[in-house]
Amino acid sequence: MNCQDECLYECPPVSVGPRCRRYREELKRRMEHQGQENAVDVPHELRKLGVDEDAIDGLRKSAVTRSLGAAKRFVVADPSDTRTLVLAGARGVGKSVAAAHVIGEWLRKNDVNSRPSGGKWFPPVVWCRASQVTRETDFGRVDADFLYGLERSHLLVLDDLGEDATVPGLAALTDILKIRHEKRRLTVITSNLWPDMLKTRYGESWFDRLKTAAIVPDLRGEKSLRKARHEARNELHDSY
Repeated sequence: MNCQDECLYECPPVSVGPRCRRYREELKRRMEHQGQENAVDVPHELRKLGVDEDAIDGLRKSAVTRSLGAAKRFVVADPSDTRTLVLAGARGVGKSVAAAHVIGEWLRKNDVNSRPSGGKWFPPVVWCRASQVTRETDFGRVDADFLYGLERSHLLVLDDLGEDATVPGLAALTDILKIRHEKRRLTVITSNLWPDMLKTRYGESWFDRLKTAAIVPDLRGEKSLRKARHEARNELHDSY
């Protein structure tokens, strides 16, 4: 059972279930140890990962959105229950900003330079466009080391999952998500397709398996942050 969409910082008193209880316990623990996180230049690290500048800029402004509320719940969730965050909705509602928030919080809590690699090095955090996997074809295989890194990274963001999946690409994506699910590794997926459209394109059984241990907020009715910024710029321009 997911928390309510309006539950941005604390679960409502009426919430029940182990996930809400764990959320409250984790929130209390974090408040007690506030200030002990690693000092990290998050914008710099996000740029190194290839995150869009719009997402980094939006992270600084910290607009309250359902996407960001879901990201806040995700970073304190128990990986045994919640391993995936699926942000599926219209453009401009803060999905990439929320994904960047998850990375920033993970970097603050984890010293990536001291984590063992298990023999073969792999990137601890990866941000990549989903099309780098889903467009795989029989005559253009994705590099095996790249796929290995996606499977083994501690945190993976697959940005902009679209309709362009080939049969080999869908198989590769499914294998990556299956391994990450089994190993309890954190995954964030953003898509401009609505959940119903994802079901239609990738299959209802595929989407239902994905939701087994995922937070999937309802982003319908969210206002476009890009449109709001554009209107604000126009108002500023008209005032001069």
